Order: sequence, then C-alpha cells, then structure tokens
Amino acid sequence: MKQRYFMRLSYKGTNFSGWQRQSNAHTVQEEIEDAFELLFRRKVHIIGCGRTDSGVHARNYVAHFDLEAPLEFDLVFKLNHIMSRDITIHEVMPVASTTHARFDATSRSYDYFMKGGKDSFHHEFAFAYPMIHKLDINRLNEAASLLLKYDDFYTFCKTKTDVKTTICDVSVSEWRWIEEDMLQYSVTANRFLRGMVRLIVGMCINVALDKLDIAEVDAALANQKRLERDWSVYAQGLTLSHICYPYPVSKAESVISISEGTVEEVVSLSKRIPELTNPYETVEYLKRLKPEIPHLILVAKKGDDVAGFKVGYEREKDGSFYSWMGGVLPAFRRLGLADRLADAQDAWAQQQGYHSIQMKTRYRLKAMRKFAMNRGFDIAKVEEREPKEESVIWLSKSLD
Repeated sequence: MKQRYFMRLSYKGTNFSGWQRQSNAHTVQEEIEDAFELLFRRKVHIIGCGRTDSGVHARNYVAHFDLEAPLEFDLVFKLNHIMSRDITIHEVMPVASTTHARFDATSRSYDYFMKGGKDSFHHEFAFAYPMIHKLDINRLNEAASLLLKYDDFYTFCKTKTDVKTTICDVSVSEWRWIEEDMLQYSVTANRFLRGMVRLIVGMCINVALDKLDIAEVDAALANQKRLERDWSVYAQGLTLSHICYPYPVSKAESVISISEGTVEEVVSLSKRIPELTNPYETVEYLKRLKPEIPHLILVAKKGDDVAGFKVGYEREKDGSFYSWMGGVLPAFRRLGLADRLADAQDAWAQQQGYHSIQMKTRYRLKAMRKFAMNRGFDIAKVEEREPKEESVIWLSKSLD
C-alpha cells in the first residue's frame, strides 16, 4: 500500500522558471523530481501546493508525493545534498492517503518587498525602487484595502490564462514599513490568479504616485474590467510566505495546543493584541463568566507561549452560545490559530447541546466579518449607528 508524504521546502526562485516542470526550462519541480529519481531509481511525481512564476521565491512551500514502501533512510538529508543550494528541504512527514498539498490548502500568503535603491544584500529578494519615499503609505493601504470589498479579480489576472474562475477570497491586503527604506506588502487569499499579486502591487504604487485614480480601480473591480494603466512589478520582490491547512503539515506545528485557560491569561494576552484598543479588565470577565453561567475560556499555545484566546458564554436561553471575545498575537498569526480556536469552541458548544453560535462585530472590522462569513456565519441583524463604521453586525451560525 502506498504511503503519502508531505514535504516542506523553501527555494530561491532567481534561477528557476517557476515551480512547474516545463519541457524547455529549468524548474523547481524538475530539480526535485530528478533528485528523487536518482535516489529511488524510478520516477516519483511531486505535486506542489500551487504554481509560482519565474523568479518568484517561496519561504514555506508544501508538496506531496507517494512511495510504494515506508522510508528507511533520512530523505531530507540526502535530498539537500543532491540538489542545488537554491532549494532547501525542511521536513518530510507521513500523512493520510486522502490529503492533498494543493486542494486541501485553505489559504496562501504572499509578501512583496520593495527596497529604496540598490542593495547588495536584498537585490535578489526585493524590488529596488529609488522613489520609495515618495510613496504615501496611507495611499498604498487605501488602494490595497479595495481588494477586501470584492471577490472577483478579473482586473488582476494576466491574459492568456486557462483559469475557469477569477473568484478569490482575499482576507488580508496591507502595506507596512519594515525598515527605514523598505516596504512590505502582504496579501492572503484562498487562491490566487496568474500574476495577480504583482499586478496588485503595481496598481497600489500607481495610485500612490497619482498615476492612477483609485475610483478607476474601484470601478474596474466592480465591473470586472482591465485597468487602462496596469503594471506587473518585477518578480524578485515576491515570496510565497505561508500555506495554511486544516490539519498540521509540520512536526513543528504539532507543538501548538488548544486548551481551557484562565481569566488571568486572557486579560494579560488581550492587552498585547493591537486591535483590542480598550481591552476589558478582570472585573468585566468575572461579571460575565459567573460560575452559574455556562462559559468556555480557550487559549492557544505554541510551546509554552500563550499565543491566542477565545471566550464565550451563554448570553440568552435560546439554545445559542455567544462567542464574545478573541484574538491572536501578531507574532503567531498565519498559523491558523483563530480557526483552531473557533473549531474547538464550536465542538464544545455542540457537545453541550447548543444549536447555534452567535457573535457580533463592528461594520469597520471587515477582516472579522470575512472571517465569520468564511466559517459559515450569516448576518442576523444590523444595529445602525452613526458613524456607519460603528454599526454593530450580529452574525449567527447553525451547529445542527
């Protein structure tokens, strides 16, 4: 019986024509498969989590392969000594035969780096852009945030592509300064179109330089039209940074645990989460989480570090459980902790006999709203407030 394995790797894309094997170009998949053939004396097909274009890097790439018999030697060690320095295999682990590196991935995250001018240490991993200080970070983020309003990205899909749909669910799209003269654009979605990220980066730069009106971008997205002025920025600045799955794909991830926590842990943690601008003190938690009121306090830990939390309680006696507070520290995001905490809360509530989960959020918190909708919540009601951004949106999800 065949054994399936997941493999975590990283690669510098400079010397490759992308991930996927081609008949007339050197690719990452080709080099790995050639190394496998050398070791096993037969062809082994490697299936990656997705394509990357020529010159694009990957810091955390996942692929899978099948072997006829269990491994009896250190495959990671041997592969790393056969292949070029441009590819590093980090880990190989056995998984269920039904898992799939591409189809099971729930989200993918890319980072694009821009450096203000020539830099010998970053030239292969960042786009050298001398006018970087002319870019207004607020304009960049205004343009980037447009993506969170839409789910059809025909506007940012290269021509001559064979995709059947241009629908993508983008959950993160933001710019930030990471050094005095270095910018990073981060974007997360369930899937990406060919050339999508590089076209988005080019759009944001053009908006920040007043070469493109943001209203034109908004209209193009709304009407699924191409931009008259588009720009696919250089590939070397783009890196696939993370792939998320609904199960662990790394032995390192197995050190993450979800368990019941304490009010003290939650209060301390909430003060370190930037989105919680006015975190509740202990007295508010004790007021809501009285011993006679069914409630659940969950914390996520990576090793010994408390990284996130989720708190809920029975607010109404109508068969619903109220998901009240939660958050994950920035340093531990993109590990799927928010979903794992929510999954644990759902399972507990269902075991306790609750029929639904209720939660609320503010209109301005679009990322929270998307997170809820992706988890099957529907809008139950809206409490209109002025300004509109402070309106309260109530959401509900059935557990039956």
